[in-house]
Amino acid sequence: MRELIRRISIVGMSLGLIACANTPATKYARVFSYAPPPDMSTPLAQKISQVQTNNGQSGVYPLSDGIEALAIRTSLIKAAQKTLDIQYHSIHAGNSTTLLLNETILAARRGVKVRILIDGVDAQGKRSDIDQIAAHPNIDIRVYNPVQRFNGNFITRNAMFLLHLKKLHRRMHHKILIADGVMGLTGGRNIGDAYFNADSDDNFSDLDVLLGGAAIKSLEQSFDAYWNSSNTLPVQALHFKRDQAKPEEVQVYDRKIKAFIDKARAQNNPYLLALERVETTMLPKAVAGMTWADTQILSDPADKINRNPSSRVIKLPDAVNTRSNDPDTLVFNQVAQMIQSAKHEVVIANAYILLGEAFTQLLESLPKRGVRVVLVTNSLESNDVPFVMGHYDPYRRRLLNAGVEWYELRGFPNVRTVRTTGRKRQFYSNGQSRTTLHSKAMVVDNQNAFVGSMNFDPRSIIWNTELGVFVDSAAFAQRIRQLILNATQPIYSYKVRLESDGRLIWPSSPAPSAYDIRYNINRPLDQEPGSNFRKVEKWLSKLVPETYM
Repeated sequence: MRELIRRISIVGMSLGLIACANTPATKYARVFSYAPPPDMSTPLAQKISQVQTNNGQSGVYPLSDGIEALAIRTSLIKAAQKTLDIQYHSIHAGNSTTLLLNETILAARRGVKVRILIDGVDAQGKRSDIDQIAAHPNIDIRVYNPVQRFNGNFITRNAMFLLHLKKLHRRMHHKILIADGVMGLTGGRNIGDAYFNADSDDNFSDLDVLLGGAAIKSLEQSFDAYWNSSNTLPVQALHFKRDQAKPEEVQVYDRKIKAFIDKARAQNNPYLLALERVETTMLPKAVAGMTWADTQILSDPADKINRNPSSRVIKLPDAVNTRSNDPDTLVFNQVAQMIQSAKHEVVIANAYILLGEAFTQLLESLPKRGVRVVLVTNSLESNDVPFVMGHYDPYRRRLLNAGVEWYELRGFPNVRTVRTTGRKRQFYSNGQSRTTLHSKAMVVDNQNAFVGSMNFDPRSIIWNTELGVFVDSAAFAQRIRQLILNATQPIYSYKVRLESDGRLIWPSSPAPSAYDIRYNINRPLDQEPGSNFRKVEKWLSKLVPETYM
């Protein structure tokens, strides 16, 4: 829906040119490929074997810090000797992306076989970069659920979106990176500066899990299923032959990346220097700090988008430990079962909360039987997509009335900030940027933890494909729980209250004079934090059916 709204705003001028647009190739010789058995002699395999405590368990390590999350990715790519499998919903242009692509190309040059799978919407507008990278003989790029050919101009491309709204609405939301078939990571982060604390304006608070051991096989199986899906096309199928990049073009792209990195290093860029420092120790630190536990990887099927869910409502599993008959909602089913099984506490952090009737009833029932429920999400002020919040209020009121502890992230931390001048993307901000919660995590009874790609909204449950890591370990659960509860501190979040007269209250900081000088100094306690423009967006979203949010 977020991409849909943006596209609809510009397609009006394109209607007269729809006939000129080109649809994706529907007939293309399909080549199936699968991850080979891991070579246990590689350095990454040796690192894991040295710390693995049980062949049936998985090593898990949480990655909450943005620069550490980027350092793990670059370290895995640098260490890979055999294979790299990369699958992402969104890959944004930016400095961190440039660094990752540089290491990926270098890996391909030393003989690593690279498979990159990207979502069809995200692929649009990136033709040049994608083509140049795919021109390398060791790099294979495929596109999941492509909306259109890459050919054409800005107008015809956006006209095609109007003809394919059904496809536009159904997206692959996975985030996976696997090196040599022995180590990998997944979670909430896409690829882009905002996910690695490298954006000068807006950054995400997010969470990944580094994995080793038994879970990697399941992660590879999920990747292979999407890679070989009938919904996936090689990037070359989306171009006319005459428009495809030549092999030598990757060298041009490589030189461009190298020039950028050399310039940043010559200027003693603070972010690049910090990243290089973290890289020297981050991977050994993470591997040594892994918790070994029973871990389950669940992935929605790759053909989920082929079925018509127009009449589908969000249904909970009938009973604890009993899966719903719907195979398209595996991740959601497991999350719901975890909540149903709670005896003492449920702690949730999620970027987008739109629970629906069944899910709301489930959470309402927990305080009645003595289960503490803590929920952390975005405020209107911090949400990167205010448009999704139109149907949010009734559920918030009901759960507050039921006794749920409800926290909403501040747009800015409770400190004075200085915004860098202008919109030019810098590698590092001298001040603090806006913070948006992007994590999707949950802990039940200090024992069972979930980290994944699934938001708590109809879009994730009904339309998108999702993936999640489920860990049965008190040690790991406590680490995730503490990360979530840290965000509930007054300097980071509002603790929303429902007063006896029906008013919602967003308490100010204990020291309002120290709060960001541009935000909410004079805001009444019963006025929702966020600009008037955001409030208009929120109101407009009520015109869109809830199941499409």
